[in-house]
Amino acid sequence: GHRLQAHVRPAQRQLGRLDADQAHLEAAFKHQGVAIDHIFDHAIAARRQAFEHRGRRGCGQQQHKQHEQATDHGFRITRGGGALIADKVVGRLFFRKLAGDPVKGQLLPNSAKLGASAALVVLTTLLAAQTARADDPDFIAVALGAYDINDNKTAAEGRLEYRSDKRFGPFKPLSGLLLTSDRAAYGYMGVLIDIFLGRRLVLTPSFAPGAYRRGEGKDLGHWIEFRSQLELAYRFDDRSRLGLSLSHISNASLDDNNPGTESLMLNYAVPFHRLLGE
Repeated sequence: GHRLQAHVRPAQRQLGRLDADQAHLEAAFKHQGVAIDHIFDHAIAARRQAFEHRGRRGCGQQQHKQHEQATDHGFRITRGGGALIADKVVGRLFFRKLAGDPVKGQLLPNSAKLGASAALVVLTTLLAAQTARADDPDFIAVALGAYDINDNKTAAEGRLEYRSDKRFGPFKPLSGLLLTSDRAAYGYMGVLIDIFLGRRLVLTPSFAPGAYRRGEGKDLGHWIEFRSQLELAYRFDDRSRLGLSLSHISNASLDDNNPGTESLMLNYAVPFHRLLGE
């Protein structure tokens, strides 16, 4: 009996310490929630005050009412014609998930918190950016660069591409022709998305299937190939763009031989109407 008590008492003391730790963590979690609520409430109040001040300075009654309704549901950050709406409740849940649940002992390590923070920055940037601008025209794009930079069949590459201003949701059609110095050719049609990172920078992912002719160049395994590309360009006042792109072409395993190829290009896109002298 004495030996059993000698083992039970330390265990009871350990359970007591765990209960105290749990109570402490629960209190910390509640304090964290109150602090987050305070931050959001303060920001929303400041935003509402700004809108009311704008209304007193002559903002239209209907516009002022819309701003007030938006403020009641969270934040609205306006950039051009696009808006980022950060809901108050969603914000609370994100920050609590980021910190973890101390009651359940799920605190994230610093590296995970940094990764989550980086993901939030990317997400909010993309949400704040407009996926399409009604005032952007269609383009003729030319590109020069290096073909097959990932392998031993490197050659000079040139492209001519038409980028339509017609939209199907966020997508715009494109078509083009690629030629290399070793007589390879690739004609393609596909879609792109323009993501505006502010007024000057445009991020343009695209995807385009097409027909490939090897010439004296690299054997890509099939005549049907698929190009995926990511372009980052600077947007000038006349809407023309200058940027860099990285693209990958492969046959998506339509053939056992699927080496793929990458290209690094310098791109210049000019509004089509300028070529017509309009």
